[in-house]
Amino acid sequence: MKNRSWYCYALDFLGIAALAAAAASLAVAHWVNGTASEAGMLSAFQYCLAGAVAALLAARTCEIARALRHHQPSPALPGAKLDNVENLPRRDDLPRAA
Repeated sequence: MKNRSWYCYALDFLGIAALAAAAASLAVAHWVNGTASEAGMLSAFQYCLAGAVAALLAARTCEIARALRHHQPSPALPGAKLDNVENLPRRDDLPRAA
């Protein structure tokens, strides 16, 4: 999508960073297998993965909301009846998000 806002980029960056942190914590949990800190690393993995999913989902939601908010429907043709389906705006006129 063109002209994305800064907060969508920030949420994407946050989601990717949280995903990288989840991968790192899972690798450390595998490395310290059988010790007391394994449970802490698995908890960190859970929270980082949930944060990554939430941040990326929020970024997509913001993009969709922005596309719906800034959509300007094309006006009907002069003299066209609105009960005729052929005169309604086409589906490819709608902006697409993500």
